[in-house]
Amino acid sequence: MFANVAAAIAQSEPVTVVASSRQWQNARARLPSQVRVVEMSTNDSWLRDSGPNFVVSDRGEVRGVDWIFNAYGGFDGGLYSPWDLDDLVARKILDIERMDRYRAPLIAEGGGVQCDGQGTLITTEQCLLNRNRNGHLGKAKVEEQLGEYLGVDKIIWLPRGFAFDETDGHVDDLCCFVRPGVVALSWTDERDDPQYEIVREAEEVLRSTRDARGRRLEVHRLHHPLPIEITMEESESVDRVDSTWARPTGTGSRRVTSTIIRATASWSCQNSAAISIGRQSNSSPRCFPTTRSSASRTPAKFCSEAAMSAVSPYPFMRRNGVERQGCRSEIRTVRRIGPPGKRRYPCALCSSQS
Repeated sequence: MFANVAAAIAQSEPVTVVASSRQWQNARARLPSQVRVVEMSTNDSWLRDSGPNFVVSDRGEVRGVDWIFNAYGGFDGGLYSPWDLDDLVARKILDIERMDRYRAPLIAEGGGVQCDGQGTLITTEQCLLNRNRNGHLGKAKVEEQLGEYLGVDKIIWLPRGFAFDETDGHVDDLCCFVRPGVVALSWTDERDDPQYEIVREAEEVLRSTRDARGRRLEVHRLHHPLPIEITMEESESVDRVDSTWARPTGTGSRRVTSTIIRATASWSCQNSAAISIGRQSNSSPRCFPTTRSSASRTPAKFCSEAAMSAVSPYPFMRRNGVERQGCRSEIRTVRRIGPPGKRRYPCALCSSQS
């Protein structure tokens, strides 16, 4: 299934698949010859967050921004340890592509920022200003660094991301630019939906602000999809390895699973609007949209080892060190917090401790 997706993308643009030493031969055998397979050591497999963000100058130069990566919070609520290999992923990718690299001083992930390619960025305070990311710097300093490394002039701060999001409020779960000036916002009309207040809070901010070019944003509500069930055939196409969660066929409660699926839907929406944000090497920063017509400026896409190894198709279900257990709210997120050897287990839904 994942190999077919990579093969389909490779028909129109370069694709590189990153695989571990254990999975390299498997990946090479399953993928068509036009897909490049590179061996790389990683702790996790989510290159959307640990990989570089590419920026493009007005002369078409492509460079990479390498954020500090701490596995979504380090020892203060992070999802796994160690994360040292994942913090090297962006640098390795840029070395392979022979692209210049900016090592940014901010702790950030690709899913935590959305840019329109014309100087406007959307993010959440919950994520970038979290105490386990950059809270110690303050909003003004974070804005300064985002402008310096991404060439943005206007930053729109949403208060928070989706409930139950283990990334601490990544904005790509919630909304994305369809094109400059136009935003797709995840939406629900169901009052008992845990995201009901959050999406309205985000819409109020988006409709009341202007982008870097002075335009009021056009906001389109995109209703959450219904739960998607994984079939036995789909389940058997994914390898089982240590630390992955054993998924039964079908899904659980609509209240929980619909939240999980929304992240996948937002991901697809965002990827359909390919945007790169540009920074000139020796003049003032600017932003440029990367479209299919400017393919010569578009960096090769990287697919993570998720394409070949045992990870769940749902982002909330596949992190190393994360298990799922039942509690009075039907499902409990159990994750290691604190230094090795010291663990506490908060329930993401009912806030109980065990």
